[in-house]
Amino acid sequence: MIQALRQRFTAALRIRKEDIRQVSAVIEAIRQGHATLDDSARKIAESGRLLDVATILATFTRLEQDHVFNLIYRGQLQTILILSRALELSWPTVDAMLALRAAKQRVPYTYDAAVRRDYEAVDLAIAQRAIRFLRVRQVASAQAGQQVQAGAA
Repeated sequence: MIQALRQRFTAALRIRKEDIRQVSAVIEAIRQGHATLDDSARKIAESGRLLDVATILATFTRLEQDHVFNLIYRGQLQTILILSRALELSWPTVDAMLALRAAKQRVPYTYDAAVRRDYEAVDLAIAQRAIRFLRVRQVASAQAGQQVQAGAA
């Protein structure tokens, strides 16, 4: 039994290592203009890899990966819509992300035209300002944490 668990764990690590390598290659391809963020995020979402979707979106929003993952997985729907609009993702990509989120939360997902209308109503400039605010807040939180740690030492 322990041997079987060890083999499964080793296989899972090997797969995760390959996923990380692939995400790095995808990010580089996007930066070089050989791929689009929208298509890449959709394909990865459709393959069921929420952490990798978060990694790609975090890279291009310049937010921490864990923060973006939590926004997608646990955040409010409106937050996901704002994040997606700020990156100018298409509705099919957002829909794929919402379906993946539901699958990871083990809840059923059904297409909702009202959510699509809400997404399309989000103003791009306002969404981008909201992301900039999150970025500033993230930096301020990190600096405050460092000051607390320095004061405790």
